[in-house]
Amino acid sequence: MQYYKVPFDLENFEDFLTSQDIDNIARKYKVTVNQDEEFATGTADQLANFFQALDGPAQSFPITEFLEYIQQFKLV
Repeated sequence: MQYYKVPFDLENFEDFLTSQDIDNIARKYKVTVNQDEEFATGTADQLANFFQALDGPAQSFPITEFLEYIQQFKLV
């Protein structure tokens, strides 16, 4: 199973989500979030679901672009 360590800028979400909200969403999608070092780790599906949940229901999440973007963050 391929894992990715993707940059995660908490400031993009602080206006409408608390740190606890983000942790709860991360747990739901089995993503590890390090808010101090600003990265999220998981599989492509886990990360896509996590970031899509953070975007909220009103946004259209660009899944194809996201999957292309995370390729540079593959963990070996």
